[in-house]
Amino acid sequence: MKIFNVKLGFTLIEIIIVIIIVGLLATFALPQYIRTQEKALDNEARANLVLIQAAENIYNTESGSFYASSVHSDLNSNLSIALPPAGGKWNYSTVITPAAGVVPAKVCARATRNGGDARTWTLMDTCTTPFLGVCTPC
Repeated sequence: MKIFNVKLGFTLIEIIIVIIIVGLLATFALPQYIRTQEKALDNEARANLVLIQAAENIYNTESGSFYASSVHSDLNSNLSIALPPAGGKWNYSTVITPAAGVVPAKVCARATRNGGDARTWTLMDTCTTPFLGVCTPC
């Protein structure tokens, strides 16, 4: 005599409904996750640009000139900073503007995104916050 009618497993309809619900949730969550990840990457680049700018100002105070380098690893060694490794999410460089010999010289730090949309954040030494685009005075 059977008292309990125990059902083992799931029906095909139940599995399909669960898959559809999970798919809908992923459809709404994935774009927000990607936007949040890109914002975090932008914040990383802007923070590193401020770090580079501070190191450039210290270098200028000690040596009387800015250190301009288009090579990522030179910034780490010569400015005594610790940027993430070259070839990662961002490539960092500095440029002196206007051309050498013109006073007063200004330094522009750049972070160029590897992959994705190749956006570039820049920060001039006269500015307080990084901005997207080319190096222009504030």
